[in-house]
Amino acid sequence: MGISADLVPDPARYIVIGEDGCENPIVLDRERPGTVALVDREQHTGVYVINTSIPRFAVCLLSYRDHVDGYGIETAPVEAVQRLADRLHALDPQAWGQSDLWPAEVAGLMKDALPVH
Repeated sequence: MGISADLVPDPARYIVIGEDGCENPIVLDRERPGTVALVDREQHTGVYVINTSIPRFAVCLLSYRDHVDGYGIETAPVEAVQRLADRLHALDPQAWGQSDLWPAEVAGLMKDALPVH
């Protein structure tokens, strides 16, 4: 599994390790060892850092999974989604400002979150 040259100028730079739910490749960047990134296949807008290290990516992924396993996608209270956002940000604050993945996932969960009563 590789990346085509129409997505990035130097496809050999990246090692594909998976994909997101929209079939955008999740990659390791050979020029920034340990960096986990997303190649935007849908809009062809570039490569975005997801996390600044593989361990941080793993912990963020597990935190997200634990949230979804505990609440589901559409049944979490707003406070739980905010706790997840705070945790993801705290785990890798440098990546939070560079990444669309975790902020977009949190925004999607927040859109469907149950309001405070």
